[in-house]
Amino acid sequence: MVVAAIERGKDIALVCNAGTPGISDPGVPLVRKALQEKIPVVPVPGPSAVTAALSVAGMDAQRFIFLGFLPREKKERCELLELVKSLPFTIVIYEAPHRLAESLKDLAEVLGDRTAVLCRELTKMHEEVVLTTLSALARKYESETPVGEFTLVVEGAKTQKPEIDWQAIDEAIEELLITGLSVSDVAREIARSFSIPRSAAYRKALEKARKRQGS
Repeated sequence: MVVAAIERGKDIALVCNAGTPGISDPGVPLVRKALQEKIPVVPVPGPSAVTAALSVAGMDAQRFIFLGFLPREKKERCELLELVKSLPFTIVIYEAPHRLAESLKDLAEVLGDRTAVLCRELTKMHEEVVLTTLSALARKYESETPVGEFTLVVEGAKTQKPEIDWQAIDEAIEELLITGLSVSDVAREIARSFSIPRSAAYRKALEKARKRQGS
């Protein structure tokens, strides 16, 4: 409804009771939707470009890493990016226009082609906020000379849950039931050993126990 109102020509302000909107409130989905629809999202001047950029990036801002300006040398720059590439936290970076192209290339190579929001000249006349990807930005500034002050917001690493080895769990449950442990005790041990919810472990243990009783 909000996006539709904007498309009809209305201006919408996102405010919160305290702090910066989009940092500690549920405004992120609205900001992201607006960016995806190519609707300009403008931050109100705040204490720093970090919070201003995060407030209009449409990314998780509950936890983020601020790297400041990346190292000038490629080797040091890539080493720093390697340190944070596996962390699931949004990354905020400052970059000077004359180093932007090289930094974007390294970011895409080390972190992979992640979603990124480029904020240029925040709170100034030529302010620009673009939702894109690291590879698209790297290509853009290979041939285009960047002008202005840049703050880059990059999505964190996507966490992958390890696959659950249900066969190993079934075998472990059988072994524990043979020892005479109760279903509840078996479930507790299985949940701890395999890092699965105790409710799932209990259902599995109960199922195995009933099959043993019926055999």
